[in-house]
Amino acid sequence: PRHYYHLALAQRSAYDKEGALKTYEKGINIAPSNSLLLYNMGTLLDELGKQEKAVQIIYKSLQGDEMPEDAFNYLGVLLGQLKRYRESVQVFDRGIYLYKSSYQLFFNRGIVLEMARRLEDAAASYEKAYDLNKKDQLLIYYYTATLIKLRDYTKAIRICKTGMSH
Repeated sequence: PRHYYHLALAQRSAYDKEGALKTYEKGINIAPSNSLLLYNMGTLLDELGKQEKAVQIIYKSLQGDEMPEDAFNYLGVLLGQLKRYRESVQVFDRGIYLYKSSYQLFFNRGIVLEMARRLEDAAASYEKAYDLNKKDQLLIYYYTATLIKLRDYTKAIRICKTGMSH
């Protein structure tokens, strides 16, 4: 499976996306539960504008031999882009259960919750992400913007000032 992965990666890098897709398919036929091949095939399908198929394949990658943190993150973001917010949050929650210290999963979960207009829940998710990484300026931006929308100005000021000192 690693050889198929590297060949497809080289093909993608050389802008032969259709060739890479065929390579992923061949590798998956040999190793149908290889999460790495499934995940990367899913991301390629997304790049090719085949989002629904990408969702199916990335879900399969989460049932494979590994459950990479990146797959939870990518799938959660993709579902959010497709406005499937509840499903997206469920994917993030499942990822967070396995990767409790992933600020990226908490951060992107917050973005999806904000898109779904669940501001209190978004702020809580951003807060957990912030507890894990106080230096991510984009996180600080989203977190404080949400706090301002919630009219929690005191906390927004504190977070902004802390962010400016990093």
